[in-house]
Amino acid sequence: LRQPQRAAYWSTAREAVAALGPEQRAGLELRDLAVVVATSRHHPEWLPLTTDQLANRIDAELSSPSAGRTHTLDFEGWAGDFPQTFRKWRSKLRWADMAAILLALEATRVEAVRDHLFDYADRDLKDRTCEYGGIIRLDDQGRYEVVEFRPRVRGNDERFDAPQDMIDAGYTALFHFHFHATSVRNGRYAAPAQGDMLYADSVRANALCFTFIDTGTMNVDFYRHGGVSVDLGEIRRPPSPRS
Repeated sequence: LRQPQRAAYWSTAREAVAALGPEQRAGLELRDLAVVVATSRHHPEWLPLTTDQLANRIDAELSSPSAGRTHTLDFEGWAGDFPQTFRKWRSKLRWADMAAILLALEATRVEAVRDHLFDYADRDLKDRTCEYGGIIRLDDQGRYEVVEFRPRVRGNDERFDAPQDMIDAGYTALFHFHFHATSVRNGRYAAPAQGDMLYADSVRANALCFTFIDTGTMNVDFYRHGGVSVDLGEIRRPPSPRS
């Protein structure tokens, strides 16, 4: 982040962090800088809000029937208790986690983002040699952007090995992401698996997992280091444009 080619970003991040109050800055990590930058750019009105105020916004969206966020919580990839609901994690999340979740909810409402994600997931579904993944970031115009990266290693359809160029690009990205797309009906694996959580512990990034529920639906999970995994509900494939 301190390399000369990122000087402009570092300056922007310093200004954004300087605008935060003591509660918002508490426990801030390097992975949070992109979240703070995006928040200051798109939602400066969030910066003075408390952690509880942001949490209330998340809770309202995830629990409101009108928001259409159906949840898939029957994950079979872990033995024992594996909490996935926001309400179970709420007390352990900090201000920057709340802002990251709100940005993830917003990004996945953007039709161009969902269109790219479903197209990419369709290609993953056809490729039995690996999982696909990448990053979600803001482009030069401040729009949410999905960036694809080729996996470093192939040979396992249930694993995505992030290449070094993705790790490098991820320092200024909002989220790392990958798909669970071994089947179009993959709901029993709709959450980050143990290997995904180990990845989050290693790279300390904010991450998203997208899982096919059916051909037109994917479930979204936010996760980070420390075993945190929050189900963000389902997103729908945008309708195809009429010919």
